[in-house]
Amino acid sequence: MSRRISLIFYSLILFISIIYRSDGFYSRIVNGSQANEGEFPFVVSLRRASDGRHKCGASLLNRVWALTAAHCVVKARPEQLNIQYGSNELLAHSNKVSNVSKIIVHENYQPGNLYMNDIALLRLQTPIKFSAKVRAVHLPAAQQETPEALPAVLLGWGLNVTGGVIQKYLQKVHIQTFSDEECSKRHDTELHATTICAGVPEGGRGQCSGDSGGPLMVNGQQIGIVSWSRKPCAAAPYPGVFTEVSAYVDWMGQMIGSDRDDGDWSESDESWEELTTGNLIIVRNLRGLARLLNKEVVK
Repeated sequence: MSRRISLIFYSLILFISIIYRSDGFYSRIVNGSQANEGEFPFVVSLRRASDGRHKCGASLLNRVWALTAAHCVVKARPEQLNIQYGSNELLAHSNKVSNVSKIIVHENYQPGNLYMNDIALLRLQTPIKFSAKVRAVHLPAAQQETPEALPAVLLGWGLNVTGGVIQKYLQKVHIQTFSDEECSKRHDTELHATTICAGVPEGGRGQCSGDSGGPLMVNGQQIGIVSWSRKPCAAAPYPGVFTEVSAYVDWMGQMIGSDRDDGDWSESDESWEELTTGNLIIVRNLRGLARLLNKEVVK
């Protein structure tokens, strides 16, 4: 009898092991592999100010502005949030933290309509000092189109699987872009023209809870903001859905250009208000708060 019980027990273990593997529930299979320190110096963790707990991803636009998803911040007050920057490791008591002083959610954000216009800007209370590990992200040109099947990199600290855990270190995963038509077909619904999709055809790699607001990168430019996905995370045949950044470059310029909360504005440090878009830098005029100037990026 004991031999039979042992046989049943080991058969059960083998069966569970097979199911476990066939479903792809390996650690970090969804969110990929650990990024190198300083590899993506523009990625920051958006946190709860009360306890330093990671909430969403975000990216630095310049020294005083960060970009994230509207659904990450729409119900929050600025004093409830801060960002951790300059490190791949999430640390509740990090000394590289900047408080949020202002939240700008897109005026036409519609969570009930497939998260339309899922984009928000965060103004930081204290300008961040740039270094080798702290840099602004490069944005695409306004209305720049992204072809399908382009190699892309998704970045975040999100769950490794549905029901998993937040990752302590920044993860990266290599995926690809999908056409709007293919993505709508796979999701069996017409997606908005201001979104972009990315994943892998076979599933098993992509975004999960905690990755929201983080960047999707193609050729060194942030083309997407993590918005939403089907569950379980990275399930086939559904690619993840991202806010398409190029559709909002003009909006970002307008919001930052018209902001009148100058704080400690210094004429010697205009990088506080720069946006690197395509092959241009858009910088706010030092004296005319609503006017933007263009200058070529020095390579």
